Amino acid sequence: MDYATPPFINLITEGHKSRNVTGYFMEPENDVHDDEGGGLTQKDYDCDRRIPTHFSSFGSLSHVYQKETRGFPQDYVFFRRDHGSIDYGLGRNNEDAFECAKFNVLRHPRENKSNSTNYHKDRPKSATEFEKSMLALANYPNIPNGVMSGPFLPKFGPRFEDTMVDELNQNGHFKKAQIQQPYLLEKVLATPELCFMIMVELAGRVEDLSNFSRSCQTAMYAIARSSTRVDFTHGNFQNLNFTDTQIEEANAEVADDDCRGKFLKPGPAAFLIVSNVRSRYKGAEEGEDKPNKYGYPARPSWSYRQPNAQRQVANSVRLLLSINARGLSMRVLHLHSVPNLDVSVIELFLGGLPNLQVLGIYNCELMHFGETVPLLRMIIDRNFNRRKSFVRCDFHPKYYPGPQRRADGRRGEYGVIPGDQGLVETRRAIAAVLRTAIPMALENGIDWFTPGTGMRKFLDRIPFALGTIRYILEALYNIHTWSNGMLHPGGDLAIPPQRHRLTGLMELALYNDLVLAVHGRAMDRVTLERMTTVRGNLALIRCAFCYTGLPTYFYASESPFRTAAQIECTGCRLRKLLDRHVENYYPEKKRLVRILFGDPRHYSIDYFMCGTRPATDEELHDRDFPFFQLSVMTRFEIWAMNRDRQYSVILDNRPGPDYPEEARKIYVRPDCVRRAMIYAEERIDRGLLVARDSIVRAKRTVRFLDSNFFDGPLRSAFAIRENRDRADALMRNVGRELARVGFGQVSGPLGKCAAANWDTEIERYILDVQDQADTMVNIGSNNIVWANAPTGFF
Repeated sequence: MDYATPPFINLITEGHKSRNVTGYFMEPENDVHDDEGGGLTQKDYDCDRRIPTHFSSFGSLSHVYQKETRGFPQDYVFFRRDHGSIDYGLGRNNEDAFECAKFNVLRHPRENKSNSTNYHKDRPKSATEFEKSMLALANYPNIPNGVMSGPFLPKFGPRFEDTMVDELNQNGHFKKAQIQQPYLLEKVLATPELCFMIMVELAGRVEDLSNFSRSCQTAMYAIARSSTRVDFTHGNFQNLNFTDTQIEEANAEVADDDCRGKFLKPGPAAFLIVSNVRSRYKGAEEGEDKPNKYGYPARPSWSYRQPNAQRQVANSVRLLLSINARGLSMRVLHLHSVPNLDVSVIELFLGGLPNLQVLGIYNCELMHFGETVPLLRMIIDRNFNRRKSFVRCDFHPKYYPGPQRRADGRRGEYGVIPGDQGLVETRRAIAAVLRTAIPMALENGIDWFTPGTGMRKFLDRIPFALGTIRYILEALYNIHTWSNGMLHPGGDLAIPPQRHRLTGLMELALYNDLVLAVHGRAMDRVTLERMTTVRGNLALIRCAFCYTGLPTYFYASESPFRTAAQIECTGCRLRKLLDRHVENYYPEKKRLVRILFGDPRHYSIDYFMCGTRPATDEELHDRDFPFFQLSVMTRFEIWAMNRDRQYSVILDNRPGPDYPEEARKIYVRPDCVRRAMIYAEERIDRGLLVARDSIVRAKRTVRFLDSNFFDGPLRSAFAIRENRDRADALMRNVGRELARVGFGQVSGPLGKCAAANWDTEIERYILDVQDQADTMVNIGSNNIVWANAPTGFF
C-alpha cells in the first residue's frame, strides 16, 4: 500500500512540530538551546561548541529542553537533530510518508470497529469504496481475485491483443498492459544472459527485486522466465532431484515411439526459487459473502490447504537431492517459507553449492529473528573459505502476523514473537540483538540494513514508534563507527588529557540517541541519566551471554538464580523465548529437523546421501525396525557369512552381536527419513487431530458448566466456586491448545503484556491525530493506549 501522501495527517511534519513535542523522539527544529546552552552546564556547553572544530562529522551533544508540566518545569532530552554528517544510506527519499503509512488501519483492520482512514473524527463514516477494496485483502491469500501464485510467480501469462474474451474475464489475470515499455528495456529483459545478470544483482535484495517486479508486467514476467520454480506445496521439483544418468536410465525403459512417458531433463537452474505455489481459488459458485458494516470481509468460502508434515519431510529430502544433483550450476537460491529449515540445515545445503553467489532466506518457519546472529556467523565462516564462492546472503526472519478472526479481526500482531507472555519488551530486545549483529555485518561486507534488503523489510514491519527505525539503525552505526575510531582521531591514547571529558560526553550522546530512538519519544533527563550514567560518566553493563555492553535500559532485571556478574540482556532473553515458544508445534518441528538431518555440522551431504552406520543392539532387537530394508548387505549375503553357524542370529535371522560390523551396517538416509516420517505422523499430523478433538470436548464441557451455573441447581458457594474454577481451567487449556496448533497465542498471566503491537500503535496514532484536531474524547484514566507502559505513555 504505497502512498506519496498518507490519507491522514502526517504527524512527523505536521503534528509534532506544533503540539505534543515530547511525544516525538526527535529534537525540535527551533534551536532554543543556542542562547541557553540547551540545558547543559557551562563546561559541557563549551564542549558542545568545540565539537565542530575538532570533530566535524560527529554532530552535537545531547541537549536538554525544559517544558512546564502541570505548572512545574521538567527537563527532557531528545534525539539529536544534528547527529553527524556521515550518510550510511539508511534513509529513504520519502521517509516521512513511508513511516506514517505504516500506521494505516487498512493494514491491520478491525472486525468490530471502524476501519476508516479519516482519523480526524472520533466516529467517522463508513469506509469508502477504495478502503473496502483494500479491506478485502484481510483474507489474503484466500481471495478469489489474487493474481499471484507465489513469490514472483503470476497465475497467468501476459495478455495479448488476440487473447479470447472469455479468457480475459477470468479472475486472477493482470490488466491488459496500458503503456508500451521502451524497446531497449524489452530487448534487455528478453535476452537471457543480460536478464540473468540483472537478476543476480537484484536477487540479494528482495525488496528491490519486488519493487522491480511491480514496476511493470514486463519485469514481472522476465523474473518468472529467468528463474526455475520448485513447487513445495505439491512436490513438483521438475526432475531437479534426479541426475541426468537417472533420467536417461528411466527413459531407456520407455518405448522409443512413446514420447509421452519419457522424463524431461531440467535446465541448469542457475536461479532457483523454492516456495509454496497456490492453485486457482475454488470459492463458492454464488460468490463470497458480503463484508460487515465496518467493511471487514466475511470468512472465505474456501482456503488453501498446506501439505501435512509427512509430505513436507519428503519434499525436504527432494530439495536436498536437487542440491546434490544440480548444486554445481546454481548461482542464486531463494528459499521462501520453506519448512524444516534452520541454520544447521542451511549450512548443510551450502556444502553442495560451491558456486553459489546469492542466498535468500525469507519468512521460513524455523528461521525466526533469534537466528540472526547464528546465520551471520555461518555465512561469515563460509565466505572465509577461499575454495568456495563468496555468498551474498539476504535474510527476512519469520514474521508472526497474529491469529486472524480472534476477538477482533487480526489482533495481537507483534511481528517478532508469536504471542506476548509479558516476558520481554520487543523493541528493546531487537535493538540489543542488532547491537551484536550490525558490527558483524559491517566488518564482513554484509549489507542487511539499508532499504531494499530482506532484514530491513522485516524491521520496517515491526511496530516501532513513529519514524524511529532508521534512527535506531543510525545510532547503532554511529556507535560502531565510534568504537572503530572513525568519529574521533585515533584511540584513547591519541586523545590529549583535556579532551577526555569531551570524548566522554560524545560517547554518552551516542548511547543517549540509541535509548531515545528505541524509546520512541523524549525522556525525562533524570530517568535517562539513571539508565546511562554513574556519577556523570557513561556506564555500560556487559551481558553475560552475548558479551555486549549496553545501558541498563536494555536489561530487565538480574536473575535470582545467577550471580551478580551473570546478567542477561533483553536480546538474549528474546532469543531464548523464540527458541522455546510452543506455538504452531515449533518444538516438535525443531525435533523433526534433528531426526531427519541429525546434526549436519558433523557430516556433509555425501554422508547423508551415501553414508552408513552400524545398527545398535536396541534396533536389532526391535521387531518393528526394518533392518533388512535398510541394511547395506542383502539378506542372502548376511546368511552366506554364517554358513558354518559360527555367529548367532536374533529374531528373523538378523545378525547377532558377534557378527562383523559390516554385516550390521545400515544406510543413513532411508533410516533418517523413516524415523522422521513416523515422528511427523504421530506428533504433528495425528497430534493436530487429537488436539482439535480435545478442544471440541473441552468447549462442550464449558458450555455444560455454564448451563449449570446460570440455569442449573447449584446452591452452595462451594459448588459455584468449583464450577467456575473448572470452567476457567478448561478455557485456559483451550487457549494453550489453540496456540499449540497454530490458531491462537499464549498470553501472560492475568493479561500481563510487555511487547509492542500494531493495535496499540495505530490506536495511539489515531488519538494523536484527534488530539491535533481537538476531537479526541476523554474516556478516563484507564485508557489502554495511553496507560500501556510498553507502547503508550507512562
